[in-house]
Amino acid sequence: MGTRSTIGILNDDGTVTSIYCHWDGYLVYYGWILTTYYTDEERVRELISLGSISSLGPKLNPSTDKHDFDSPEDDVVVAYHRDRGEDLHVDTDESEESFRVRNLDDVFQEYTYLFKREPDSSEKRWYVVDYYHEEFTLVTNELIKSEVGDEEE
Repeated sequence: MGTRSTIGILNDDGTVTSIYCHWDGYLVYYGWILTTYYTDEERVRELISLGSISSLGPKLNPSTDKHDFDSPEDDVVVAYHRDRGEDLHVDTDESEESFRVRNLDDVFQEYTYLFKREPDSSEKRWYVVDYYHEEFTLVTNELIKSEVGDEEE
């Protein structure tokens, strides 16, 4: 069974553009990949432009034409549209709050990631909401480490 998640970006007009992710959405994996490899807006938008994904990887694009849904290249995002020929699927919510509520209300959704500007700053960073944090919480190494501890209990 997949650890389903959503990855979104808060746009300047207050809307949120997002994609569904099927596998491995937990903090110790996606949280770490997002905060390590997807740290600038252009790269985040390029990820979201792929549409819904099966799995996230550090690399957006394959280095060869042999990458596909059934035989993915290591560490490369596997996208339903690009790699399996499905329709492109990207969601838009009218606000950060509607994005948060929609994803919290989805009983199959476990983690919701949002790339947004920090309060009183021009820097954008990753935030997460899940069944432990009903409000968006900044994804930090400490938060990721705390989930490792939760899994060991």
